[in-house]
Amino acid sequence: MLLNGGELDGVRILAPETVKLMTADALPHDVSFVGRSVGPDHGTTFGLGFAIRTSRTSSLSSPGGSVGSFGWSGVWGTEFWVDPAQKVIAVQMIQVAPEKVSDYFTAMRNLTYGALNISQH
Repeated sequence: MLLNGGELDGVRILAPETVKLMTADALPHDVSFVGRSVGPDHGTTFGLGFAIRTSRTSSLSSPGGSVGSFGWSGVWGTEFWVDPAQKVIAVQMIQVAPEKVSDYFTAMRNLTYGALNISQH
């Protein structure tokens, strides 16, 4: 639904303008977060409900994903992302210890983009 501008199977759920607001940078450009991998210097920002990749070298969205891709992940391994440029969505629903979760996030992105033979930039 989010990849399709707020519509799913011919049913309008959100207005296209709402999706644009949700996936646009909602933070002032001088905002950064101490001790976190989010903020202007780290290639990501926040929209209304998502982390949004703003740079090819984003620490939060790396590896894989186009600028403008968005999503969210949970401490115990749940993750989803939407890559509008590549027309890809992914959902990962696992339970894994928080200290190991980044390995699974990286594997999921690498396997997804690799299987589809899509450049990860």
